[in-house]
Amino acid sequence: MTSSEFDATMQRIDASLQSNQEKLQRMKDRDEITVGEMSDDGHFVGSLWAWDRSARHSPVFALRLNLEYRRNVPMQELGRLAMSQDTSDISPLDLRSFYHTRGVVEAEDTDGQLHYIAVIAVFVAYEADGIWALRCAELLSRFTGQPAHAVVASMQAQKDFRGLVGCEPLHWVCLDKRARTD
Repeated sequence: MTSSEFDATMQRIDASLQSNQEKLQRMKDRDEITVGEMSDDGHFVGSLWAWDRSARHSPVFALRLNLEYRRNVPMQELGRLAMSQDTSDISPLDLRSFYHTRGVVEAEDTDGQLHYIAVIAVFVAYEADGIWALRCAELLSRFTGQPAHAVVASMQAQKDFRGLVGCEPLHWVCLDKRARTD
């Protein structure tokens, strides 16, 4: 994606968000929606954008880990993989979170060893997103018997998330191409 395509996409997203925010404000003024619901809608749209962008640029995640990209693993395959395992010691919440992993990348190192990358894509990364990514990577490693890595891809990162990145084997990829600190 070129700079002008990125900027045009961001302008379309901004215009759409502005339109939705105005609509939501009118609904709020008529007491039809809460401020929390308005915030959730904006977060949802941003997360959809982050998920789409990360899916199209998934080879970058392998590159960041010095791995060679092989493919994106389809969610159906992940479901079958998990269902073929003994998951009796895994909480239902952790399994649901695993099934909702935004993406899984299959890659290999220079020796041909398979690696998996659990990708959580959100607009703003919070500590909970990092914990989710780490747990999904742990389950991927358990289910495949191969090394797995945790990545959170986002436009922004909250302070609690940034603290987690410094202490854990968690990688952050900033989706904002204008940021050079990722």
